[in-house]
Amino acid sequence: MPEAAEPAAAERQPAQGLVGARRPGVHVARRLPDTVLVHPLAGRGDTRLGTHPGGVPARTRTTPRGAWSRPPSRRGTAARHTTGVTKPAVDVADTRSTVLRRYWQHVVEFALLTLAVLLAVVLGALAAVPLIKLGVPPEAFTVLPMSAAVAVAFLGTLWVEIWYPHRHGGSTPAMRWLGLRIVTLRGGTPSVRDYFVRWLLMAVDGMLLGLVGAVLIAVTPRHQRLGDVVARTVVVRRAVT
Repeated sequence: MPEAAEPAAAERQPAQGLVGARRPGVHVARRLPDTVLVHPLAGRGDTRLGTHPGGVPARTRTTPRGAWSRPPSRRGTAARHTTGVTKPAVDVADTRSTVLRRYWQHVVEFALLTLAVLLAVVLGALAAVPLIKLGVPPEAFTVLPMSAAVAVAFLGTLWVEIWYPHRHGGSTPAMRWLGLRIVTLRGGTPSVRDYFVRWLLMAVDGMLLGLVGAVLIAVTPRHQRLGDVVARTVVVRRAVT
């Protein structure tokens, strides 16, 4: 009788290859001697630690029934890779009509900046006269006007090219008068960094009284000067409101 009871007890004993107990709605991973099989979609369910009947820990996945029978789809991965490539939202036709207006814009802004510098020179000279009478060296009559001119030219370009467009929807003062504005290649609002890059490269675009920038605006596909090319911005017509 003891020998007959042992097979019956062995039949009731769980198989050594199973991990944990099987419950409805829960799929249990099978364990090999050196490998734990993990389903490719195991990330969809909770991860719990099961125990092999022999005391060896193993992982079980509480995955909905039938989920293991569906192979992983690659369409989602391919779609993510293809949708990550975006084309510029600004059409070339939107920039073609701005070429002449951009030339006028630079002429107007250059004229305004020149008037501001001349005014600074005059005010600097007038301020130097009483200082010389008070005993300041006569060189102040030259140094003070030139210092005022340099300060106005530097701060004026910063105000026109960075601060004003950043605060007024991408338009410099002359751009507002001529119906133009600066946007990114995707049609968004440029950042302060973009405006700073455009202003920094004005040193190249403004060479030969602006002839370098004028030629680049005429020959580039999106009518960009060097500052626009590096900052990835374009100038388009301003929407009429």
